[in-house]
Amino acid sequence: MGRNLFIVTLLFCVVIVAGYLDIASGGTTSCVGQRGQFKVNDSASTIASGTMFTFRNVNDTQTINIDRIVVYNASGEVKCDYDKNTFPESFESSLLPHHSTEISTRNMPCIPHAALGEVGAIQTVITWSFQAGKFGEPLSVTSTLYYVYPSTFEAFGWSTVMCNSIAPK
Repeated sequence: MGRNLFIVTLLFCVVIVAGYLDIASGGTTSCVGQRGQFKVNDSASTIASGTMFTFRNVNDTQTINIDRIVVYNASGEVKCDYDKNTFPESFESSLLPHHSTEISTRNMPCIPHAALGEVGAIQTVITWSFQAGKFGEPLSVTSTLYYVYPSTFEAFGWSTVMCNSIAPK
């Protein structure tokens, strides 16, 4: 009887501790962003805006796969829908431990260069998983909004935001 009580107590402790660990087998992450071009007051200067999404694998031993990236415009229309077979060439969809990759709206042909006066919010939804169904620290994603003078390519006003996990598995 005492041995069974010990095992039940031990299992209960394991369940409690596991509930506090920040582990997942995969999930969905949502990021904000923008893309556009506008004039500064009444001057002749125009400013283009865009977003850089940075993906980081903070695990010591687990590989993370980015399975899908869907980009929506402000009215909820799908502008881009990438899967592991259609990501842009420079994007690494499989992140080894402590590796990073990034993708910018500038490198997304599905988001055309904005005409003057067009500025719009975008929402990016990323679905990811661990290789071979393992567990570990979730994918870390940041969204960095940037502004550029198109005539000189001078960038300014960088603002980085942590993206939110919306559906852990």
